[in-house]
Amino acid sequence: RDSKELYVQRMPRRQNQLDVYAVSACDGSKRAVYHEEYPTWIEWIEGMLFTDKGLYMARDFETGWSQIYFLGYDGTLKRLTDGENWAISLLAVDDRKGDIWFTAKRDSKVHTTLYRLDRKGRITALTDAATMAQKVHILPDGKTFSAEVSTASVPSRTVVGRLDRLSLKVQADERNNEIMTDDTPTASLVRIMNDGFDLYGLISYPKGFDVSKKYPVLMQLYGGPGTPYVRDRWKDRDATDKWCFENGVIYIVVDPRSSGENGRRGMDQAFRRMTVIELQDYVAWAQWLQAQPFVDGSRIGVEGFSFGGTTTSMLVMRFPQYFRCGIAGGGVYDWKLYDTHYTERFMDTPQANPDGYAEASPLTFVPQVFGSADGRKPLPYALMLTHGTGDDNVHFQNTLQLIDALQSSGYQFELMIYPDGMHGYRDAQRPHDEASDIDFWTKMLF
Repeated sequence: RDSKELYVQRMPRRQNQLDVYAVSACDGSKRAVYHEEYPTWIEWIEGMLFTDKGLYMARDFETGWSQIYFLGYDGTLKRLTDGENWAISLLAVDDRKGDIWFTAKRDSKVHTTLYRLDRKGRITALTDAATMAQKVHILPDGKTFSAEVSTASVPSRTVVGRLDRLSLKVQADERNNEIMTDDTPTASLVRIMNDGFDLYGLISYPKGFDVSKKYPVLMQLYGGPGTPYVRDRWKDRDATDKWCFENGVIYIVVDPRSSGENGRRGMDQAFRRMTVIELQDYVAWAQWLQAQPFVDGSRIGVEGFSFGGTTTSMLVMRFPQYFRCGIAGGGVYDWKLYDTHYTERFMDTPQANPDGYAEASPLTFVPQVFGSADGRKPLPYALMLTHGTGDDNVHFQNTLQLIDALQSSGYQFELMIYPDGMHGYRDAQRPHDEASDIDFWTKMLF
């Protein structure tokens, strides 16, 4: 704060240790301020709040959940919270009163809530944990805040509340005039258990849903560690699907154990086995769906992009008894081809973990699935691959290698390539991709 020192974070390539140094702006000398270690991986410190005597930060190395700490500039460290907190974001601090305001998933594992932490360690919820709080702003008066609150089935409302206790008032806002109609797809939360972990999903039923009938299902997923796709908020991009709603298809978005809702215990399951342990949870979701009386268990499709494309290809190839078909977009099919900082955080290096890299690659399973005379195999054309040749995140060579492997195995599949397409199709490619997906689902789910 006095411009005399610059704070620098440093990690080794293994990413299981983190050091913070205070570097002199005058002569470049450094002194150690903080050291952290964890058995699997560590994330960078982000979103700190700086004060005259130190900084506040959220870390997850100690209790299995995220906690708020005060790190003095002299290196002293004090934990300020307990409990099952996740996705903490620090918003403001009042040094005089000792209050900290932050958002977190604490009372709910799927809803972000605004909280106040006082100097005695007491935590007070300032928004309803049954709704998702977004766009939280501390107002200039220092006594109130504004936020948008919603769920996937309750339209967004702008509220103003007090910073010392739960007291909300809905503000006049044109967005507050949104109403539900019979032509609006909405989603509701579902939770199942698998292997001792809570798994969350958002399920949306088609127009005119009749529990006495049986419907096909489209499952949307991702699967990356610490990246939940189940976002229970109004008009979330992935929470509902208009085409499914209008065409008699149940739509469900699901998360595995490692997406964050189970804290570090769930996330750490992915270490050195990324995209492997998650498959068990997606199969558990398919089994749950097949047990529902209104589901046609022989017609479950799956779709994902990027990490979700990797997962989708695995599920369609290896578990055709649960997943009839799938669209894998922009997927990583050999983790040695992806960004090293991301991949090695969860997988270690290819040299240190060759078996893990092989187990996490769909390329490994192509000859196993299609080279065997017996065993289950996906239907012809049950797998559709899409990719943009200009993708600078997941490079096109991933899909080229999977194409080569599938062709060498003799398997017939669908393919849609977008010239110069990026990691997420844009302009005319986007509606083309959407129409192509609909054509695929129409052929495969009905």
